[in-house]
Amino acid sequence: TILYTTWDIDSKSAQVFMTDTFKTGVTSNLQISEAVSSTMKKFERGDFGENYRHPFYWAPYKVFGID
Repeated sequence: TILYTTWDIDSKSAQVFMTDTFKTGVTSNLQISEAVSSTMKKFERGDFGENYRHPFYWAPYKVFGID
């Protein structure tokens, strides 16, 4: 499985995104695609701050392959 982005991303938001994705995946025993989806929803809700609600920060992430 490959987790990639479709455009250049902000380093700080990428750190937050990846940390939360893997933490959520491990603690909730989720597949990578489910963990990514969960983190995207958190960004969209503003859980990491209002600035990160914009799709620029969470929308470029894609999962390729089998979980």
